[in-house]
Amino acid sequence: MLVLFETPAGYSLFKFNNEKKFLKTDSSDIHDEFFSSKEKAAKNLELLQFQPFEDTAQAVAATTSLMEGELHASLKNFLKKPLKKASGGGFCIADKA
Repeated sequence: MLVLFETPAGYSLFKFNNEKKFLKTDSSDIHDEFFSSKEKAAKNLELLQFQPFEDTAQAVAATTSLMEGELHASLKNFLKKPLKKASGGGFCIADKA
């Protein structure tokens, strides 16, 4: 399973190492179970790819697109290759908003 994380600096794509346990975990417990400490996060995630934003304007445009429910071109290009390689696997996106 792949996990996408957007930061103010850019996009990060991680491979989740314990998909079976993740799928059995109640959604309200996911943070505590897998990400509540840096040790837990490091154990469960492997960084596959990072793409920094070119500048502040691109970061704002990408965030605005996500807030409007659209896929920004920079994110679409970032995900093309990894998603093609991971066909048949899961992809996780969480949004607390």
